[in-house]
Amino acid sequence: MEYLLVAVWLVTYLALGLAALPAAAWLFPRFADRGAAFALPLALAVLGIVGYLVGQVAFGWPALVAGLLALVGASYLAGDVEIDRSGAVEAAAVFAVGFLFVVGVRAFDPAVHPIGGEKFLDFGLLKSLLRTGAGMGTLAPEDMWFANESVQYYYGGHMLAALLTMLTSTAARFAYNLALAGFFGALVVSAWGIASNVAAVYGAPRRFAGALGAFFVGIAANLQTAALAVLWLLPDGLASGLVAAAGLPSDITTWTPADFSYWSASRVIPGTINEFPLFAWLNGDLHAHMMSTPFTLLLAAILFAYWRTPEADLTRRRLLVFGLVPPLAGFIAVVNTWSFPTAAGLTFLTLTFAPTRPSTLLPDRVRGRLPDLARADGGVAAGTGTESAESDDAPTDVGLGDRLREEALRSGLALGLAAGMLVVGVLWALPFWLGTASGRSVGFLPGRSSLGGLLLVHGAFVLAFGAYLGRRVGRDLRGVEQPLLTALVSTLFSVAAISVPLYVISLPVGSGLPASLLLLGAVLVVGSRLDPFADLSLPVLLAPYLVLTAYAMGFAALALFGPLLAAGWVLLRLDRDVGYETMLVVAGAGLVVLVEFLYVIERAGPERFNTVFKTYAQVWALWAPAMGVVLTRLAFAGRWSFDAPNADTWRTLGRGLAATLVFLSALYAGFAVPAHFNAGGPQSLDGKAFVAESHPAEARAIAYIDGLEGQPNIVTAAPAGYRWNPQAGKGAAAPASLTGVPTVAGWFHEVGYRGQEPYQNRVDDVETIYTGNTAQQVELLDAYDVEYIYYGPAERNRYDGTTIGVLRQHEAISVVHRSGGSNGVAILRVDQSKL
Repeated sequence: MEYLLVAVWLVTYLALGLAALPAAAWLFPRFADRGAAFALPLALAVLGIVGYLVGQVAFGWPALVAGLLALVGASYLAGDVEIDRSGAVEAAAVFAVGFLFVVGVRAFDPAVHPIGGEKFLDFGLLKSLLRTGAGMGTLAPEDMWFANESVQYYYGGHMLAALLTMLTSTAARFAYNLALAGFFGALVVSAWGIASNVAAVYGAPRRFAGALGAFFVGIAANLQTAALAVLWLLPDGLASGLVAAAGLPSDITTWTPADFSYWSASRVIPGTINEFPLFAWLNGDLHAHMMSTPFTLLLAAILFAYWRTPEADLTRRRLLVFGLVPPLAGFIAVVNTWSFPTAAGLTFLTLTFAPTRPSTLLPDRVRGRLPDLARADGGVAAGTGTESAESDDAPTDVGLGDRLREEALRSGLALGLAAGMLVVGVLWALPFWLGTASGRSVGFLPGRSSLGGLLLVHGAFVLAFGAYLGRRVGRDLRGVEQPLLTALVSTLFSVAAISVPLYVISLPVGSGLPASLLLLGAVLVVGSRLDPFADLSLPVLLAPYLVLTAYAMGFAALALFGPLLAAGWVLLRLDRDVGYETMLVVAGAGLVVLVEFLYVIERAGPERFNTVFKTYAQVWALWAPAMGVVLTRLAFAGRWSFDAPNADTWRTLGRGLAATLVFLSALYAGFAVPAHFNAGGPQSLDGKAFVAESHPAEARAIAYIDGLEGQPNIVTAAPAGYRWNPQAGKGAAAPASLTGVPTVAGWFHEVGYRGQEPYQNRVDDVETIYTGNTAQQVELLDAYDVEYIYYGPAERNRYDGTTIGVLRQHEAISVVHRSGGSNGVAILRVDQSKL
């Protein structure tokens, strides 16, 4: 175990956070910890943004030094600000625990092997960026799987990892796992920071909330493992019935604890990937959807700072929205483009629901031409204590039509401002959009999720958020006589109403439609007039009907999350007792529903396979800190939460719910983490050590390629994929992926980046280089500027070696390396000047 390297990286991370403390304290003066939890994420963001911009001219040490100077300069400009020392110590401890946890996990499985993820992609990008930096080249780096072309992939997180690798003078084989642990620690401390600071607004115990937020982002898993354990304990007949009712695969009833696999919890909903952070870091990819989460939460923290800033402090509010959101959103796009729309969505929701009027962000001349939004923007924010500009004697008898119009104006203005920030964010990362990002089209109405699958993946969140928002909605219905009977009867009316359209579907077109519509209207109208629920509005009666209709039509996500969206949206505008945590709930629920209707068409998987994968990672990051606040307020109801009768009962129920959800969410970790450690392993952080053990015939040859200066082009067997099986002629483009030296055609991922035809043309050319006549070989070696031909076990088993033997006689070709005996590797150098 490389303890000295671990210490160096931990000290480096903490030093970066320490350097950013003054800047964080200036940015977040109204946070309980004065922004200490976000010092390190802020430092990493500054390094990444500045490093990316300077890297367009010279990447490497110039970009790193510029980033460090910008970080120190920002803290210097912050001036003499108050720093919460205890908050800084807490944040450092939380980060250190997260960092060391993943260091321990990776020490037992450090390999960057190709199977079971995309470590070859991630390590290859890291190596390619380090080679670019060593030569002080410019971004974007050259694609190690498509020689002579820059990458067509979001690489910002790998770029930041490369800067940290240079800063610590660490070999990439170790830096891969240490950077991975750092991103995890940054995610955990960010979730801690949001949960604790939002809870502090309500006077709730912020450390309790922070601990829950950190737990749900770093340790908690979906409920698949808990469900399997429950089914294992139940009688077979009952278990089979529950599985059939939930629409889940019947074979899960045969599961026993001995069958546990950490992998299956990420594949709950068929045709999708349902990752959560603990799975992702156990699996060990240094992947974009993981590295972007700390920066998404940093953006959420900046928007919360806007939420907490009084309307009179216009300069700070404009700085937060116009000065900080665009560059951070632009950097997020370079780290993980999938998170870029979420940045705009969070900005829109914040501007819509924050206590301050979005119209005040505009110049006076522009604002003077807008309709009066005072009434729509008025009120006091939930739990913020920030007064609005609305006067106390403002009229309160606003009609429904006027209210809806005002809400539309406010939301429309917020949407326009968020779209503007999106455009400015694009400008901040313009080289990426013009040269690196690859376009995709959007598909509609893919295969949808079952209710059972959604509950297994999101069930813990649904229970907590439903209890939290439902209790507040229920508070507004206390004045209605016999509320339980009201709810029961309204549901019965809705069930009766839903049967009508379902019946009509089975009839010939038009035969029963008019009568069914009349009957439906009569049921709802009569239901809204009957005692004892005459005081209940028609929309309340319609709500369960709409939920059942959505479910019956196959939109289980809309039926499950529609009420959360509706309740959250209404309460954010009308209820002073909910706030930023509810906005995060709405944001995540919106993303879950969105991917049931839209998906990005690409070759990474069928239909919405990759869309759900990349989107759900963001949902988990947003919901985890919200979960910390929600469960804390439920657990301490009546004392640090809203007033309610029977506070002791509510407090007991809240604590029981919190304890239950923590236990159920922790079962996966209880199985997976001990199994990971008990499996043994090298107890090292060397990601390339496995090469000598698993592929000894190629280890020295790959080390030779790794020792080459710059990025000379090589050629290896193609196409390449997840299997490094030389006996079958599959080399997984290992010499390129493990060194960052570009090969003519590498992994088949390039099909998704560049299209089927360009990639296939290169695969055909590679075959010609290994099997064609000398004239064809020379022509292609010249066309691709190949300097080294890698001839190893995969190439020997895939291609006929006769023509390579003939090519060796060419005056431009010489053998510069042999290793591994007769089944090993020969590396041929191509002298382009003689070719």
